[in-house]
Amino acid sequence: MRCCYWRRVFYAIRLPQRSASKLSRSSDPTKLVDLSAFTPDKVRNFGIVAHVDHGKSTLADRLLELTGVVDSAHEEQMLDRLQVERERGITVKAQTCTMIYKDLLLNLIDTPGHADFNFEVSRSLAASDGILLLVAANQGVQAQTIANFWLAFERGLTIIPVINKIDLKGANIAE
Repeated sequence: MRCCYWRRVFYAIRLPQRSASKLSRSSDPTKLVDLSAFTPDKVRNFGIVAHVDHGKSTLADRLLELTGVVDSAHEEQMLDRLQVERERGITVKAQTCTMIYKDLLLNLIDTPGHADFNFEVSRSLAASDGILLLVAANQGVQAQTIANFWLAFERGLTIIPVINKIDLKGANIAE
């Protein structure tokens, strides 16, 4: 996926961590965005799901960076906030972030990939309109990829497949 495409079509808002405020700062720190202006039909929720270590949190970080929610100098894994997540290098708890595209409010949900935390994926899909189903080209479709597909399919969600890590040695896009 080319990042320059996203840069052209998205602009983002910064949400204070754990804030229920209806006003939020945009990528321009002097501009506030009134979140109450978005009616329910203008809100879209989508999750990023995949097998463990296929790059969900990294993709979420790049989307945040490219939409201006965070700058390029931020630390890695912005949405992995728990100490255990940082120590183990995996997502344990689903995290959200908000972006604006045209007249839509987009809520991104970064989900865990490990089977032990599948309940977090199920909860996230219950709040989603669609998913980005991420597959690492160097590992192909794995058990959690299939499980996540069926969870989304059974809920009638829009599923957008995304191939990641195509630049790594051993990448097999056809698989």
